[in-house]
Amino acid sequence: MDKTKIPQPPNRLFFLQALSPIHIGVGEGAGAINLPTAREVVTQHPYVPGSTIKGILRDFAEQQHRENADTGRYGDDPVVHVFGPPQARAGDGRGGVVFTDARLLFLPIRSLIGGFALVTCPLILHRLHRELQASGRQAPDVDAVAALTVDDHHHCLVTPTSALTHKSAVLLEDIRLTPKEDSKLDTFAQKWLAGRAWDIKESELYRPRLAVVSDTLFGFLVRLNLEVRSRVPIDDETGTAATSGPWLEEYIPAEAIFYGTAEGRHTALTEQAETEAGAEGTQKNTLPKDAQSSLERLLGVVPRAPLLRFGGKGSVGAGRALFRLERNH
Repeated sequence: MDKTKIPQPPNRLFFLQALSPIHIGVGEGAGAINLPTAREVVTQHPYVPGSTIKGILRDFAEQQHRENADTGRYGDDPVVHVFGPPQARAGDGRGGVVFTDARLLFLPIRSLIGGFALVTCPLILHRLHRELQASGRQAPDVDAVAALTVDDHHHCLVTPTSALTHKSAVLLEDIRLTPKEDSKLDTFAQKWLAGRAWDIKESELYRPRLAVVSDTLFGFLVRLNLEVRSRVPIDDETGTAATSGPWLEEYIPAEAIFYGTAEGRHTALTEQAETEAGAEGTQKNTLPKDAQSSLERLLGVVPRAPLLRFGGKGSVGAGRALFRLERNH
């Protein structure tokens, strides 16, 4: 068997930190919730589709580079280089960066002590570790945490400086857990998550609130602890509640944290020159770039931590999130 390592495309992790509830609509639901948010089919974890992330980032980048956004003449347009040509000329080529879905990393859960906890589980940490391994990166801090296991549903791992414990107990919602302090979790938060998942200055806020629970318990929490809001339609004539009654919307709660990967790829755009009659004539190649160049352009058009809006219900304040693109491995 050939054990030659297959070279991986250059990539950067990105993180989403929800500052307000986020609604990623998937149409009408068949259950009690009329408008559920997007969830993975197997795990039922909420996620943000890669297509949503790419669209939001492209719109943001075009606003920063309006002089080149819709000209049809690409030149050295960084927006076209990263995201591809405008939709009307999609046949000219493809963008140089691929965005994966943003997977759940930490879910905020109400805690009787400390206000709220940022909860994860071994399955999520394993998936993060696998993502890093696939990209060919060495991350010793993540290696250590990926090996942590919580088999007992009545126990959880916390940092030595945890703000969640009281009299040898952690109380998440109405669930009482026995905490076990683990310095590897604190090291993971301090040396790896700080500056990636959240700002370094916020580390003292989030590190003491980390908790790792069993996969089974986390599955229970993630199914029942997304935010549900009741909306009431207003009758235009009376100005009061319409007879059609309220409906329920599901949201990813504020403080949730997601991660994903932006991968660079080789691409070459072909601009089709127009003749005097308006027909497309000869073609010329423009922006022939390699994968690394595409990824570097992404770093150039996306600031360190822009405040963006993801999903729907923006008119009622939903969807505000910080997008953090990893600068250094």
